[in-house]
Amino acid sequence: MTIQEERICAYLRQAVEQTDWQVYHPQQGFMFGKRFTCVSARRKVFVKLDVDYRVVQHLSEIQLTPRYLAGGVFADTTITVQEFVEGSHPDSRWYMANQRVVARLLKTLQEQTALYRYLPAVESETYRDLLARYVQQARELYQQQSALEQARRQEIDALFDLYEKRLPFIQGEGLVPTHGDPNPGNVLVAPETTYLVDWDRLHLSDPMHDIAQVLWWTYPRPTWSEALELFQIDLSDDQQRERFYLYLSVWALEVSLFFSGIQNEYFARRFLTDARRAYEQEPPVEHLVS
Repeated sequence: MTIQEERICAYLRQAVEQTDWQVYHPQQGFMFGKRFTCVSARRKVFVKLDVDYRVVQHLSEIQLTPRYLAGGVFADTTITVQEFVEGSHPDSRWYMANQRVVARLLKTLQEQTALYRYLPAVESETYRDLLARYVQQARELYQQQSALEQARRQEIDALFDLYEKRLPFIQGEGLVPTHGDPNPGNVLVAPETTYLVDWDRLHLSDPMHDIAQVLWWTYPRPTWSEALELFQIDLSDDQQRERFYLYLSVWALEVSLFFSGIQNEYFARRFLTDARRAYEQEPPVEHLVS
């Protein structure tokens, strides 16, 4: 057992239950060294490091995420302990039958004004500045990529040029709490309810940001109307439509660069194609679920 695992067990004995614990590292996902499943003779819990436990506690109280058990300062980071929920990640059939469920989860999250006290403050709530921050985040990832071939660099540079040309025309303001990455791996379908999980990217954003990701990467375009109405998104409006697709394009580019960084060529190329298609306001080549 590593020193970190010993510390986690000691924390669980103090904060959850005075018993022997075993620590396991789930293989799913890319949050290396930050998530653990811990098991005792009587219970099973999920442990996450480096996330604001106060956020998880609040979201647990409104049943957006599994039950919060304990949390606080842990060595040089933070620890959050939640009840381990047996469930599955949704497939396309589930999504088609439960579009309203997903939309309501995201809408409920947006309404949590109590989260403002825990989230990083922003100097500006304009959508132009928000998109500029997203573009800058992607640029910073790009600057870390030293092994990209010339053809891919040209494609990425072209996208950055397009973003910069469109930013001055973006209008509107008003930010709300958003998940940041509501992909199927961060939706947990349990026997009695559905949860959102993994709050590392929780931040203040445009109200259309999360639902744009869910709709574009999950649903055929003709099925979007109910969710668009719930979020008051009018894609016949040029300004709203451009924001909708720019968020998708910049996020897809950031995901592509993330996968380049861990040398996963398949997903790096796939999400770069998505970035280009989203900018062109076209559907993805394939959805994230089957």
